[in-house]
Amino acid sequence: MKFRIPLDNIEWLQERIGKLAKKASKLGCPPISLTLSENLVEEHEDGSVSIYRLVEVVGEAPVLNGWAFVARLHYLGADEGNLVLVVPNQILPEEFRVRPPQCDYCETTRMRKDTFVVQDTSNGIYFQVGSDCLRDFLGHPHPEQVAQYAEWLSTAAELVRAAETQIGPAYQERFSLELFLALTSATIRKDGWVSRKKAREAYENGAKGLSATADMVWHMLAEDKIREYIPSPQDHELAVMVEVWAGDLPEPVEDYLWNLRAIAQAGWVDRRMAGFAASMVSAYQRAHQALTPQGEWIGEIGGRLTLALLLKQFKVTEPIDPSQPRWYIYKFADDVGNAVTWITSCNRRLEEGRVYQVKATVKKHSEFRGVRETCINRPVFLGVNLANG
Repeated sequence: MKFRIPLDNIEWLQERIGKLAKKASKLGCPPISLTLSENLVEEHEDGSVSIYRLVEVVGEAPVLNGWAFVARLHYLGADEGNLVLVVPNQILPEEFRVRPPQCDYCETTRMRKDTFVVQDTSNGIYFQVGSDCLRDFLGHPHPEQVAQYAEWLSTAAELVRAAETQIGPAYQERFSLELFLALTSATIRKDGWVSRKKAREAYENGAKGLSATADMVWHMLAEDKIREYIPSPQDHELAVMVEVWAGDLPEPVEDYLWNLRAIAQAGWVDRRMAGFAASMVSAYQRAHQALTPQGEWIGEIGGRLTLALLLKQFKVTEPIDPSQPRWYIYKFADDVGNAVTWITSCNRRLEEGRVYQVKATVKKHSEFRGVRETCINRPVFLGVNLANG
């Protein structure tokens, strides 16, 4: 697979690959190499010019003293589990998705950021080993070098994709998942969803200027250049729904779905997670496209209604542009479960789980990812049903 890398980032990749290639050679591991095209020039409408090279990475998973490196586990937390980064052509048993940062060699569990999963090539047994124990377990004076080699292979795609962006692969900022998803929704609404594969294929076929959604969103957040992509209240509302959906995925079978759930439960995104996080929006949309609409709309648009509404969820969205207001999103349900939404810049300090007597105007009827919603405005809160409070 070839990646389009800005010329300014080529040196970083060559240096990283060169160091790993030397380590691989010393340890007798398969070599890692880069193949690069000639310089490619892209002219933009504003007259600026970008220079790229097409890069392809070649490497194989390492085996040390009969143990093959299978994956690196990045521990996110007791509730979230692990982000699993599997070495190409290896299979990771599902149990390692939720295993704590323990070491099967020293039999201790403590706060480790990363552990490694290795497999005995003679009998197929898997072991989870902490980085400090790799030397004793594998019987090699410098196993961490091989671990780094395997780690790079397992994250090769993300590293090279990071190098595809103009901000450079060493950028290590973090952003809240809700903000990242809201901006992703706004970008998809304006430009449509573009996967990294689609962007790469378009470039190879001569279509210039098409950027992957994940890279656009990360670049805008990292450079604080949101411009016309400022998320609307509806984008923030979708972001909340996507995060809840992914966080509640029931024991996903695929590593991809497991990573979506782990990221949603963590609640933040770094550069390594950006591709997974951006795809979360389209994955949610695909999952809900075939659903029969649930619930019913209430009242007539423009009419006034008096309802007993249970507040099921309350969310505050922080503006990207300081000149914009905060938005408060209230998600209610009536006595038969129909969805009612109120989006406002006013914080009424309502409590989740309480039933409110509300008189409001029906603003619009909408269908949001398989659920019919009645959007209200100008509500007057007449009282609280204390029996349900």
